[in-house]
Amino acid sequence: MKVITFTVMGKGKFPHDMLRYDRCFPSDGISVHNIETDKCPVVRYVKLVSIASTGITSLRWASFGWYVDTVQVYNDYSS
Repeated sequence: MKVITFTVMGKGKFPHDMLRYDRCFPSDGISVHNIETDKCPVVRYVKLVSIASTGITSLRWASFGWYVDTVQVYNDYSS
C-alpha cells in the first residue's frame, strides 16, 4: 500500500470533492479548521493523507485554485 502525505494551499472555498477524488482526509485538527473556513480571504494550508495508488492529481487541484505544495510518499512493501 502507498500512503501519501501532502499539503495544499489556497483561499476561498475548499474543493471538498477533491477529498473523495484523491481518496484523502485531513491529517490534523488545524487542517479540518482550514477546510471549513471558506470565507477566509487569506491563503490557507491543509495537510492531507491519501491512500490513492495513482498519486495526487495536482492539475485538478489547481483547476479549483488550490495548489499542491509538499508531497511525501511512503511505501509499505509488506503486503
